Amino acid sequence: RDGGYIDRTYIGTTLRDKNVNRSDIYGARADVLFTPTDALSIRVTGFLQEIARDGDSSANANAAGVLVAGLAQQRSMREPFDQSFRLVSGTIMYDFANASLISVSGYQQTRSDLNFDFTATYNPLLAARGFVYSAAGLHYDVNTERFTQEVRLASTGTRKLEWQIGG
Repeated sequence: RDGGYIDRTYIGTTLRDKNVNRSDIYGARADVLFTPTDALSIRVTGFLQEIARDGDSSANANAAGVLVAGLAQQRSMREPFDQSFRLVSGTIMYDFANASLISVSGYQQTRSDLNFDFTATYNPLLAARGFVYSAAGLHYDVNTERFTQEVRLASTGTRKLEWQIGG
């Protein structure tokens, strides 16, 4: 847990959230190596992380950069941030007499879910055109997935000609 120090007040209310930039972070890592023979090895590695917090570490400041309410922010809506990260990779190595075969596979998944309060920026523009809202915000839900694969065959030992081929 990362301790928080920014408080949030909500415009037009007496509501106050304390330590909105406090983060709860959980993670794990595993690394397993299996060697069924002297020539063959299989390694699988995994990593995961979860991050959750109620807001960012920004505080309200005036045009001169002076904090207007100490270590606090004024918002019209909550700005939570949640992120999940997963990474798994596998490596298979086989040692032939004069060459080694290596295959590396990887999979990564990231999910980010966050909100931004744009009330101070957009509500005056919208109100000037006759649209009145209590808050204006933007929700991001970003997900990425990646898979990579590499296979290569390379000469082993010290020779006049060393070679490697792969893709």
